[in-house]
Amino acid sequence: MRAPADNERGKKMGQRRKRTRKQSLYMVFIRYLLRFCVLTVILAAGTLVAYTVLVNTGIVRLPTYEQSRIEEAADEIRQGGDEAALLPDSCEFGVYDPDGNYLYGTFEENERQEGWERWKNGDTGAFYNIFYRSIQKDDGNLVIVRYQMVAKFSDPFLREIFPNAEFLILFIALLLFLTEAVLTARNFGRYLKRRLDTLTEIAAKVGQEDLDFEREYSDIREVDDVLGALFKMKEALQRSLEEQWESRRQKQEQIAALAHDIKTPLTIIRGNAELMQETESMEEIRAWDQEILDNAEELERYLAVLQETVRTSEQGQQTIGRGAAGRQSDVQAAEKVMRQAAEHREEKMKSSEIREPEGSFPAGLFLEEVRRKAEALGRTKKLAVECSFLEEEFLIRGREGFREDLMRAVGNVISNGVDYSPAEQTLWIRAELRARPGRKEISGQETFSEEKQGGGTFLQITVTDSGQGFSKEALRHGTEQFYQTDKSRAGTAHYGLGLYIARTVLEENGGGLEIGNSEETGGGEVRIYVPCLTTF
Repeated sequence: MRAPADNERGKKMGQRRKRTRKQSLYMVFIRYLLRFCVLTVILAAGTLVAYTVLVNTGIVRLPTYEQSRIEEAADEIRQGGDEAALLPDSCEFGVYDPDGNYLYGTFEENERQEGWERWKNGDTGAFYNIFYRSIQKDDGNLVIVRYQMVAKFSDPFLREIFPNAEFLILFIALLLFLTEAVLTARNFGRYLKRRLDTLTEIAAKVGQEDLDFEREYSDIREVDDVLGALFKMKEALQRSLEEQWESRRQKQEQIAALAHDIKTPLTIIRGNAELMQETESMEEIRAWDQEILDNAEELERYLAVLQETVRTSEQGQQTIGRGAAGRQSDVQAAEKVMRQAAEHREEKMKSSEIREPEGSFPAGLFLEEVRRKAEALGRTKKLAVECSFLEEEFLIRGREGFREDLMRAVGNVISNGVDYSPAEQTLWIRAELRARPGRKEISGQETFSEEKQGGGTFLQITVTDSGQGFSKEALRHGTEQFYQTDKSRAGTAHYGLGLYIARTVLEENGGGLEIGNSEETGGGEVRIYVPCLTTF
């Protein structure tokens, strides 16, 4: 992991490369190739200059040096001059009589006959630039000189170690050429590596789903194109992951909400079962038994939704490649089951003659069901439930399936009121029509208020319990998910979901929820606002 200073330098370099003129990779290669060629020419010229300096200073002899000295000394040798003194020290010679007998010279014993045979055969050249030159002396003897036409060092010691100065100079030039090639390749590799390292780092981050990085830039066009493609891939992956996380969050919230809502029918079933043990009236037993059956049926529907949600969760890995529409199918499938449950509920309530617009439903039938649910929940703690409802008929507005969701939301609020009310006390439920309320800020919480009137009509359902009321902290955070730190209303097994679920359902359908404390009873008070139609 890079240090912050390295990250800052990398960002600055990326910004500079963004402003730098882009160049193609092949142009970068050509630039390094031209640099290599220029250095090679300089190396060749330097080698030639060095060779010339060595020759001019006498350190190295030209390949024609021996041949020139032999020609200069030929006349003196014919006249009987001293061969050893006149010939260069890099030459070898032998003196023969007219019959081919070796008289004296510097030839080795195994070279003496070879020199005479070459002269007889007219062979003046040999392998590795070795040449023979014969000089006929005036006394009838023959001098045969052997020499090499290669550059040599003037110093005998250096000549002994490096017989051919040309090879040494060329060898040094070759080493310099190879060094130049290696350095050029290394510099080119480093140049590319610095730019490709950014690609490697970004690809690794994308592979690890570490998507918190900015767009990087490069001065090489091809690398910059790849960086741009990787950044687009990162954004697409980020969107995909966010959609998956959101889909997973929605499923978790739905499962949590359904698990929470199961508590309400279970409470009614348990309460009615306990009451049935305390009475001998068959009429009451039949009524309570019917409530048990109705709530058992509601439990079955909740469990069906849970099963559908779990089933689609198991298929979640198959939706990754289907895009956003595929990932929303889980939630849509669960909502389909909820709609089917709502339709089933409506079939049991077909006593109204009102023609309902799509997604709307009669308020009277709904409030009657609210009354029955409240009374059933109240019986579990022997509470007196006082309901004050409107007698006029109107429609509650909402999307398809809103009736079932609204009943769950109101049921959560009533269940909370029952839980927080002492046994054998009273629970008040009031329903009335109100003009559309505005919003205001109360203790840091945005809520509904009468201060600003808006268009439209709302049904306000107010549930007031007989408990100790909400604390100041609960008034600020009571509708937040998983909030359960209200010490003033402690003593019941709550998980901070009821009011949050209710508020979410209402806000999704244009309504709202407000919490407070009753001025009359001092207990907690929850006001539910539901959009409705008073003319149809």
